Amino acid sequence: MMTITRPGDLWVIGPHRLICGSSADPVIVANLMGGERADLCISSPPYLHQRNYLTPIGDWNLLMQRSFALLPMCHEGQVLVNLGNVHRNGEVQTYWLDWLEWMRTQGWRFFGQYVWDKGAGLPGDWNGRLAPSYEHLFHFNRTTRKPNKTKAKRPGSIAYYTGKGMLRNPDGSKGKVSNKAAFLATHKVPDDVIRVRRDTAPGLARNHPAVFPVGLPMEIITAYSDPGQIIYEPFAGAGTTIIAAQRTGRRCYAVELQPEYCDNAIRRIQQVTGLVAVLDQSFEWFEVPNWLELMNLPLVEREECTNDNAPPDHVVI
Repeated sequence: MMTITRPGDLWVIGPHRLICGSSADPVIVANLMGGERADLCISSPPYLHQRNYLTPIGDWNLLMQRSFALLPMCHEGQVLVNLGNVHRNGEVQTYWLDWLEWMRTQGWRFFGQYVWDKGAGLPGDWNGRLAPSYEHLFHFNRTTRKPNKTKAKRPGSIAYYTGKGMLRNPDGSKGKVSNKAAFLATHKVPDDVIRVRRDTAPGLARNHPAVFPVGLPMEIITAYSDPGQIIYEPFAGAGTTIIAAQRTGRRCYAVELQPEYCDNAIRRIQQVTGLVAVLDQSFEWFEVPNWLELMNLPLVEREECTNDNAPPDHVVI
């Protein structure tokens, strides 16, 4: 299949970047980052061999180790990885255990484990198991970063307690509140169960075999980064994390191995956000935007002129 994207292409999409290549390739990662460091990594890598990708993933542990060995994170960076359950031969496959231990050897603390509540389980007999309705989020870091308080408290829940027992001590007795000011705050940190309904893969997202909902990375991005900071995505897939970063005012630098998936992601991002993708350095359009076609202006090939000498009322492509 003919694609617009070629291996090694670096697309600039507004404040975001998407490069075609392997996140296990140090040259690709260096070209993407351009000397910058990410504040947060949020990704949903392949779940073992659960989906049919254009390129078989082969050794899952090797893929994960090579990709996460090159994490371009600042020292305070947080890394959150979404993985789902896999069953083989009547048993749950805890395929991530060796990788978790390897992450520790690289200086990453296994800091937290959260649950993505996807909503009600889908119909089916599920080979005797209860209908699956959750996935995992593994949290790694080198140093603690307090999450932002992004969740509004319920009306009527804000009160000031003075000396009344609220929390249980190890012996079961009720202890005093240590931070009374926290009860006056209008917002709180998110729960460790993240409730976002599964994506039904509308529109262009159907062109990828494993799409997660935009709301999931948005929850993590708003909790563990600030506006303007960089989000690293080593498995860009359908471009979901880039869309989430755009909606939350962050910058996403993402890697995707397959040119076809890059094309699909860019079309989806452009359609959803209104941003336009251009090649780094050459500034060639990914595709001529619809709004330029509607202007009905003559298009001039880049080889014919530069932006400085383009004829009036012409658009350089």
